[in-house]
Amino acid sequence: MLNLANNAFTDEQYRKALDLLATLPSARTLQKAAADSNRPKSLLASLFPNHEGPIATAIRILARIEQELSFLPIRVFKSFNFRKPNPNVREKASTQATQALSLLEEASEKGHLEAMYILGMSSLFPPPGASLNATKAFYAFEQHATLTGNSTSQSLVAFIHSTGLQGAVPVDQAKALLWYTFAGLGGDQHAEMSLGYRYFLGVGVSEDCMQALDWYESAAEKSMAHFQAGPPGGRTLPPTPLKLTDLAGGVFGYGASAASSGIMANRPVIKAAQALKTGERWEEVIEYWRFHADRGDMEAAYRLGKIYYHGGMYNTPGGISAGVEGVATVTRDFSQSRMYFLKVARQVWPRDNPAKPNLSKIEDVEQPDRYFALLSAHFLGRMHLRGEGVRQDVKVAKMWFERAAKEGDKESLNALGIISRDGLLDGKSKEDDAILGDLHYHGIGVDEAPILRQEKAAGYYHAAIDSFSTIAMWNVGWMYENGIGAQRDFHLAKRYYDMALETNHHAYFPIVLSLIKLHLRSLWYIMRGGKQQNLILWGDDENEGWWPKLWKSEQSGSGTDGSNRPKVVDIDDEDPIKRARDIRDAAVGIGGDDEDPGEDYFDGMTRRRGGGVNGDGVGDGEFEEWEDDWELVILAALAVTIGVLVMLRRYYEQRRLEALERRRREQRAAEQQEEQQQQHQHQREPQHLHHQQAMGDRAPNPDMNPPPPPPMPGAGLDDPLLQNMAIFM
Repeated sequence: MLNLANNAFTDEQYRKALDLLATLPSARTLQKAAADSNRPKSLLASLFPNHEGPIATAIRILARIEQELSFLPIRVFKSFNFRKPNPNVREKASTQATQALSLLEEASEKGHLEAMYILGMSSLFPPPGASLNATKAFYAFEQHATLTGNSTSQSLVAFIHSTGLQGAVPVDQAKALLWYTFAGLGGDQHAEMSLGYRYFLGVGVSEDCMQALDWYESAAEKSMAHFQAGPPGGRTLPPTPLKLTDLAGGVFGYGASAASSGIMANRPVIKAAQALKTGERWEEVIEYWRFHADRGDMEAAYRLGKIYYHGGMYNTPGGISAGVEGVATVTRDFSQSRMYFLKVARQVWPRDNPAKPNLSKIEDVEQPDRYFALLSAHFLGRMHLRGEGVRQDVKVAKMWFERAAKEGDKESLNALGIISRDGLLDGKSKEDDAILGDLHYHGIGVDEAPILRQEKAAGYYHAAIDSFSTIAMWNVGWMYENGIGAQRDFHLAKRYYDMALETNHHAYFPIVLSLIKLHLRSLWYIMRGGKQQNLILWGDDENEGWWPKLWKSEQSGSGTDGSNRPKVVDIDDEDPIKRARDIRDAAVGIGGDDEDPGEDYFDGMTRRRGGGVNGDGVGDGEFEEWEDDWELVILAALAVTIGVLVMLRRYYEQRRLEALERRRREQRAAEQQEEQQQQHQHQREPQHLHHQQAMGDRAPNPDMNPPPPPPMPGAGLDDPLLQNMAIFM
């Protein structure tokens, strides 16, 4: 009974510790709370959270000016504050974390296995409000691994042995290898990565590339399974870890280190580190783009949506799911992201119709806005497909993907393939199309003429190709090579063979054999008098590529490359900070003549928008002139307000200094007066006592002691008391 009571008490301690850890604020929440304590939220700002036009912009600018002018006796924005930050949030988090760790330590001492593991994790990866304690983590993991054989605990014990973290234990690579081996055999992914690295470089073991390959393959399979277990399209990778050397441009600095020279200089982390070194603040970059987005700039709106979607300024290479680097990160906000993406996409598609996606499409849209609209359409489709910030709806996602895919967006084509492959819309996957093609080709369960069956089989294989089925690609290539189900075409056959090879490199050997046979058959066909053009054995095929063009136009292009695709953005699309700098520099005349000056932060307030045109071709200039005049009035009022605030500051500062000086003079005079009075009193006390003793010996006689004569003019001016009083005359 006593053991049962102890176990129940220990379980209660463990559950209470978990509740405390679960209710701890995140590190980002603590940072935001600290920022909010200096930047109280205003009711006026909440009324204009993201509205267009100069009013909301002026309110945001005035709020920032008010924060800087800390001497003002009255704060307009603070008077409307309705959410007071809690200044003690950090202290409360620290107290709560300490209490949770104490409960876990007590429970682990009584043999609670789960408490041992959580104590080790909380000590090695401390929650907000706690600090790292490698010694406590090591002994907790070692005890847990010894009692349970948990592979994660074994891997972390090996990690501390290999690094000697915080001097918890001496560095011992032999013990680290032993614990890593136990953990790797138990299936721990981090241990498998460490063993692969050790066998590859010979750390504590003999170099063995095959052993390293086995461990790396096992870890890669687990990573891929975890990636694909997420929403459709896979999980979004977390921000890349930061290396401290990258912040300095490498070991030898920018340009002199391999980490920041050559092609490595274009890495996102290097760009972010350089921007950070020059004093860039991410919230100011967002405010810059928000200003232009509120003014109707579609590029700014798209970049804002992308920043809020990814949670960072710079995207890592590898597609939309590759995530961002870990330096220039911001809080992800899917609602803000969707708002800006919709704002851009509505320029081309003002209404939605899943059955006919392009029914409401507006053709007369400027090319840059059209470009950003199709990119925004893909993001909107992705958010609906994955349920990010909105309810998951595959039909709406497919509508947005089809809109962007028709314009040639490759990411949207890939997303449509995922929908078809996984059967997200109609419950049919790519394997179904491939199987139907096999059934029709072999005539299994299908009572039709061979030619008709083969044509249907080719159609099913083509449908499976849309979902990136490698076997379907090879089958279509084989049918074009042999003229079965389609007209013989060696060039199309080669194209589908190449497509299969690019899709699945594991099928390299059979596809290469098929390509060699295809070239030999093509050569034999030409030697026998065939009329088709022979395949080129060395080099690329001269035919047009199978990837769709991003831009299509009926008119011939005037670009230098001979294509009819216009150049929309003349800079790196993945560098919003550099783009903002280029716009600013061009606005003040620093950039080149061919750069679109765009709008500067305040210059946009006086920018004259392009005039609307009515049916007669006459611009609606009267309304726009009134609108521009109103913007000038707002700008002038803002300038006057700033001037008044500066004058008030100087006035109050002068009054404050005068009051301080007057107070110091009065205090100094009072001290001097009190000191002089005390000195005068001490000097007169002995004379007064002597006079009383003399008067006590004889009776007073008024006839013999006449009153003293009145003082002469100027007499007694040497009295310190009178001199002190003369100060105030």
